[in-house]
Amino acid sequence: MQKLLPIILMIFVVCSSSAFAAYYGSEEFEAILDNKTGTSLSCAYNIQLLRQGEESFPVREHVIRNAESYLLIQTFIFRKDRVSEEFLDLIVERAEEGVDVKFIYDWLGSVIFSPLFLCSLKELPIDFRTHVAFWGNQRRVNRIWHEKIIVADGSSAIIGGMHFDEATLDPPKPSRVRPARDLDIYVEGPIVKHIQDSFVENWGIIGGEGIHFIESEPVPNECKDDEGLLMRFVSQKPLTHEDYRINNLYVEAINAARETIYLESPFFSPAFDIMDALVKAARRGVEIKILINSFFTTDLIWRYPFTRLYYPVFLREGIELYEMHGRMTHAKYALFDGVYSIVGSYNLDFRSAYLDTECVVAYYSPELTAELTYWFEEGLTEARKPLTLFW
Repeated sequence: MQKLLPIILMIFVVCSSSAFAAYYGSEEFEAILDNKTGTSLSCAYNIQLLRQGEESFPVREHVIRNAESYLLIQTFIFRKDRVSEEFLDLIVERAEEGVDVKFIYDWLGSVIFSPLFLCSLKELPIDFRTHVAFWGNQRRVNRIWHEKIIVADGSSAIIGGMHFDEATLDPPKPSRVRPARDLDIYVEGPIVKHIQDSFVENWGIIGGEGIHFIESEPVPNECKDDEGLLMRFVSQKPLTHEDYRINNLYVEAINAARETIYLESPFFSPAFDIMDALVKAARRGVEIKILINSFFTTDLIWRYPFTRLYYPVFLREGIELYEMHGRMTHAKYALFDGVYSIVGSYNLDFRSAYLDTECVVAYYSPELTAELTYWFEEGLTEARKPLTLFW
């Protein structure tokens, strides 16, 4: 009996830690994220999940058109097409009406598409700043700025995966190209201050003048009358932050999962700690499905072989991989146990994990997570499991 006591005690400790582990929405779980991400919860109101350009672009237009004082806009790719030109005309119109517009785009992400278009921007009444990844203390080779941010008057914001382009819209007939899957999220309320602060930090890094019209005020971490939703904004800036905050967010979210993990990402070569967390989750019985691009749908074919290197690690653990066919996915989000979501610009790949600046929001909401779960399952109907030799 004495020999059995240590074994019984060990089983009790393991079962207790599993039963009482920090779970989504609990104070313990959020305290862990406070520590691991260097962020805090804040309230969001009027949250809208925006799928495809047909949902996101009208909301973007509404946000820009209704700005009264200022607009802060950041994007990775800004190239000439019918969508970007329409938005640019609207932004110029607002600037001429007295709205102060600050606009950041990444030079490396944009110049290969429309160099002459970018040159014409300096003639406009908009304060453009370009992140150039080739020189300077904070601008190193191959370190792109991948965030997509729109903030109006510090009260409303949109972040996510979409650029200002027509890739997520139905093309003119008779084209057979289908719009890419993509996802943005719209929020109002105190959470916007955190998103705004991230833009202001970027603006300062690239030498933008101080944004004096923005007042710094304390952000409440409670919702009035329980009408809003507590949300966490997390940015990851390898050039200025010492830790990898979004990586940490994903690891802790994966560690807390007990039933399901659904991930969608254009590219797939995750950080090593995320890969380890997914394998451990699969071994403890969590159902994991990952929706990514195939060789025929990715827009960067040369990265596909690197993705395939990860397949054996996951497939032998029973993790289900699905490749899109017929159209590309550009959406970047994660769903856990049907109650917790992460949405933003972060790809599950090596670049987002260690090189590029990214931003996401994370929140506990069974209702919004169920909405995205339904969309994820729709995506699976357009995908197939990859052909493999051994797994």
